[in-house]
Amino acid sequence: MPPSQLKRLKASLREQGIVGPQQSKKQKKQNAQNGVNKEKKIKRSVALNGIRDQFNPFEIKQSKAPKFEVTSNKTLSGRISKGIKKPGVARGLAEENRRKTLLLEMQRRNRVGGIIDKRFGENDPSMAPEDKMLERFTQEKQRGHKNSSAFDLEDDDTPGELTHMGQSLSLDGPTIRDDYDGEDLELSDADDHERG
Repeated sequence: MPPSQLKRLKASLREQGIVGPQQSKKQKKQNAQNGVNKEKKIKRSVALNGIRDQFNPFEIKQSKAPKFEVTSNKTLSGRISKGIKKPGVARGLAEENRRKTLLLEMQRRNRVGGIIDKRFGENDPSMAPEDKMLERFTQEKQRGHKNSSAFDLEDDDTPGELTHMGQSLSLDGPTIRDDYDGEDLELSDADDHERG
């Protein structure tokens, strides 16, 4: 019968040097002065994490081996990839994501409406109140200027002017001659009655 899990754990702790004969007071003092204890703590934590991963059967889940060898289940080195999953790590990540999203949604539940202050600089505590007011004023003026300048007929600074067939329609320029010539239409009302 294979050794129990407890015996295997004790053996692996002994192999890694975590459990062993106790040190005398003199050795402990020397190690504390030399700074060996800090290095030992780091090595010990790494070794314990490795042992913990070995002995927890629920941390690693292997998926079923593939039935047939196909090109899509090979790694870059050419070996067939083994489906090793870590449900504990995945569970921790999922819980963290739920805390970020669901917790906020549950806190906001049954709260309808609310006021969101979208004024410029309102959420910026580093700005002085005068700066906020000045920025809001300039943005408001720019917003109003954008909308009104396109259709402002009294504005003299417009870059383009109205034209018809390439000729300017401004009243300041030369007079526009009408193309209509009515000389060939000299019929009067009397002529219309005679024919009709």
